[in-house]
Amino acid sequence: MEYFIPSVALCFTVCISLLPCSLSGCGSGEEAYSVQGGVKFGSESVTEGTVTFEESNSKSTVQAVLGADGNYSVRLAEGTYKVVVEPPMVAETRGSDAGVTYKNVKNIPNKFRQSMTSPLSTDVKADTTFDIDLKK
Repeated sequence: MEYFIPSVALCFTVCISLLPCSLSGCGSGEEAYSVQGGVKFGSESVTEGTVTFEESNSKSTVQAVLGADGNYSVRLAEGTYKVVVEPPMVAETRGSDAGVTYKNVKNIPNKFRQSMTSPLSTDVKADTTFDIDLKK
């Protein structure tokens, strides 16, 4: 029996092709607001990873990639969002079970990586700045 295991390149291509849709709301008709900010661990910028916003009612998500300066920017509809910060995904090459896993980083504590444990949330009602400190 053969199994299809998508490559990292294929996963990246699919994610990038869906990015314009997530940024524009895919024609949802709702006004989108600019949400931007920076992610820090204490005084140091977190320069790798993603920030995911999960809308509390619909559970729809929008993801932003952190820049080299630790900043991000997204467009979100009005609402309340749970916020998760995750390390980047990397290819796992151990043994015959190759796949992808989170990069081993120390500046994104585990509690911020899942919506069930992340204490981060924000209300979006207008263009806003939402800075995140992962040391708290």
